[in-house]
Amino acid sequence: MFELGHRADGLLAQALTHVSWVHENHAAATAARQRDNHVLAHHGSHVVNHLAAHVRVRQALAHSLAPDEDEARILTASDDDTARLGATLQLAEGLLTSRGENGQGRTAVSDATQAVVAAAWRVHGPRLLVRRPAVLDDWLSGLEHQHDPVTALAAMATTYGIEHEYTYEVSGLDHLKNFTATIRLRDTRGRVHRWTECLPGIPGKPEAKKATAEAVLDILAIPVNGAVDDLPAAERDLLAFLLRAQLDGLGQPTERQRARMLARGDLGTDLLTTGDTEAFLAWAERVRPLLGPDGTAVPDALRDLYRKVLDDTRVGSGSLLRRMASNTGADAANVVRRNAAEAVRRAQSSGPQAASVRDVVQDWWRDQAQATGVTVRDDMRQEVFRPLPVHLGALDETLTWCGEAAEVAGTRIEVELTIQDGTLHVWYGLDTVDVHAACDDLARLLTHTLPYTDCLVGDDHVLLRLHGPLKTASLSSLATAGMDAYVSVPVDRRRLTGDIAAGPMRAQNE
Repeated sequence: MFELGHRADGLLAQALTHVSWVHENHAAATAARQRDNHVLAHHGSHVVNHLAAHVRVRQALAHSLAPDEDEARILTASDDDTARLGATLQLAEGLLTSRGENGQGRTAVSDATQAVVAAAWRVHGPRLLVRRPAVLDDWLSGLEHQHDPVTALAAMATTYGIEHEYTYEVSGLDHLKNFTATIRLRDTRGRVHRWTECLPGIPGKPEAKKATAEAVLDILAIPVNGAVDDLPAAERDLLAFLLRAQLDGLGQPTERQRARMLARGDLGTDLLTTGDTEAFLAWAERVRPLLGPDGTAVPDALRDLYRKVLDDTRVGSGSLLRRMASNTGADAANVVRRNAAEAVRRAQSSGPQAASVRDVVQDWWRDQAQATGVTVRDDMRQEVFRPLPVHLGALDETLTWCGEAAEVAGTRIEVELTIQDGTLHVWYGLDTVDVHAACDDLARLLTHTLPYTDCLVGDDHVLLRLHGPLKTASLSSLATAGMDAYVSVPVDRRRLTGDIAAGPMRAQNE
């Protein structure tokens, strides 16, 4: 497969010789001058990482000279990754192992795989970058390059100033050594907590370290959708320690650091930014008893974090709003996206001066009826709906947008307003209009950018749903802090102007 011929017979024999076989057959190994694959596997780990980086860079540069953070991430392949390649190559069938080692273990197969790749590199050298077996090429292209648990835990700990170190306990003899890893965590207040995870079988040192890190991260994630009250005492104590450590160590993270916190779901940030407020409230309720008396007062740093991650998601440099506003093409689709971004920006930053939903609809009707036919059915009756200012802005901009679409198509527009379970439903009927082409971008932006707002597009209609804001008087202080941030306007209003406003201006000039 690697086109090695007989040049690498000695290297391949070494690659397929496990340390346990040499230990058990010392005399035969010495007579044959046969070494185990430990050193060759170490060399192979560097070769594999080099090949993976080379493939990763080629993939990124194939479509962009400015890769984003995820595309630019190049990490080391894990034992699971290389063991998977070894299984495809069926190396276990030819691996020399002792009677107590069956050769099917993840570490044994991983080491053999890396040693085989090292043997190929020693024969071919850099030619392996451009000519290699399809199996190896497919494996390299499929690597996900995500953080392993040890790296992910280290990144989280660094963010909150948590010192951490691993210690190991070893049992067993020689190649049957069994490792157990213990992590020592120390937060910014000097509190210390230890956690040990025991694996079955005969785990090596990397496996033990990974298992302990993975267990800590799994316990930290439990409050998102798990029952905290049912946790064993040891896991509950660790979870309480980690949550307090995050709150006490939270400083003033940069936008890039906030993006990483959001990707990990730290402190419920991901639940807020996706608009899953019910899940956030459930999370806050689960962690509240874990924080104890110190957790009753929400630190200002957490309130600021919630505001800023929402700001980043809604109007930040990587937000859907900013990406649509930055479309520079002169074609109709790009002009629509820029105009949609400007409409949502207006809804979020200013909104109409009207005091109620009916006022907004009446003002629009008065202007729109001169251009095209309008039918409005008001089924709100006496039900009370208390909109947020952005709700009135979203309603005004959507009425204007759909009215203009009807005017261009030379057709009527129908509007129907109903209130169900505290949610205002505004239905816009647009006959003979390509509703998806005209309104998809605006609907997506409204849903992603504005709180308590959903906008759905059908074949002949647009449905705007404005949900009544939650009453926070009965909520815990942690839940209140999150929900107050959720309904807030952007922290920095300047991010709503500048580049975003420039897009529609360019569209008008064109």
